[in-house]
Amino acid sequence: MSESLEQLFLARLDDMHAIRRQGVAAVCEDSTPVLFFGELSNARTITIGINPSWHEFWGKDHKPLPPTKRRFAHQSDFCGDDASNARVALDGMRRYFQSNPYRAWFGWLEALLNGFGDSYYAGTAAHTDVMSCFATSPAWSKLGEAVSIRLAASGYETLAAVLLYARHAERIIVVGKTAREALEKQAGFLFLPVSTELDHLPKMKGWTPALRQSTWRLPDGRALPLFGLKPYLRGTPGAPLSHAELRSVAALLEDRRMRRAS
Repeated sequence: MSESLEQLFLARLDDMHAIRRQGVAAVCEDSTPVLFFGELSNARTITIGINPSWHEFWGKDHKPLPPTKRRFAHQSDFCGDDASNARVALDGMRRYFQSNPYRAWFGWLEALLNGFGDSYYAGTAAHTDVMSCFATSPAWSKLGEAVSIRLAASGYETLAAVLLYARHAERIIVVGKTAREALEKQAGFLFLPVSTELDHLPKMKGWTPALRQSTWRLPDGRALPLFGLKPYLRGTPGAPLSHAELRSVAALLEDRRMRRAS
């Protein structure tokens, strides 16, 4: 691997400083780049989103979280040289689900992961992002075009580098249309619709799941199944999916993976 995670973190931290010097206020104050969430090197399932939420660094008052509630290292926590600061930041990323995770987002994904027999909290799943490793306020969908283009300049490059360290990964789950379309555009993935094996869910809940599948061929020779899930798999207002139903979605996807591998 040509670039260590420490080097990658410091490169993105330099990018963050440059972006803020350019007057881009959307990057959260006192934040640091988030390359991944959880035990990346042990994870069998990797989930991919858009970019870190401002909730990862700020409280409801939009001020940096106090030290006792911090989820990641903040720039104000750094007190050593670049190498030691990078190690502190990466250690926080690995321990994310053992400290103070943002459960409002990761809760439903955890239920889905359990259907694969994996868990963020057991260290068998991890999360990363495709558009940017920078937390923003407002959310990505509300950023102006010029800002989002600037912040996404190194997004896919960072994601591809991070995945090389997910040595035990067996599958990748892409959450949401924006993330899926970014991969289609930047990496040329072709996501094909998953067949109607989930027909029983619409009958129960009155909605149609949007599942798509592709394959990610990594430079190290691995070919990982890549599933695209629209966020409304979380359920519609008034009819949320139960954790049991989310696990059944995962079981069907895993069955497809095993059949394709055989």
